Amino acid sequence: MKKSLKSRKTFLLEAGQSDSKKLNGKKEQEVSDEERTAHLRTIIGRNIRAWREYKNLPLKCLASEVKVSISICSQWENGLRFPCPNNLVKLAHIFGCSPSCIMCHEFDMLLKPEEPNLTNSEKF
Repeated sequence: MKKSLKSRKTFLLEAGQSDSKKLNGKKEQEVSDEERTAHLRTIIGRNIRAWREYKNLPLKCLASEVKVSISICSQWENGLRFPCPNNLVKLAHIFGCSPSCIMCHEFDMLLKPEEPNLTNSEKF
């Protein structure tokens, strides 16, 4: 049996979900396109910041590498605007990942190192 491809709208809605919840607890029909877009900008911004901090890059250095102003990088990280596709590719190259990693809604969890299962007495 062939798997059906998800519609773009379904994909964007799922990409915009955080912690397996609908946006702000609203049902799919109640979420406007503006809310979905704002949520996606926030996710991408969080991931850009997480990657930048993971790579120990100051905002000024990242802006210089991508050839944009510090203000633009800050707006990306704060979810105020999207990076254009060309800049998304540049960011991915700088971070050593694919552009889809920057857009993934659970990607920041991948950057956190896993703590080994230790008992309380082993932790101290």
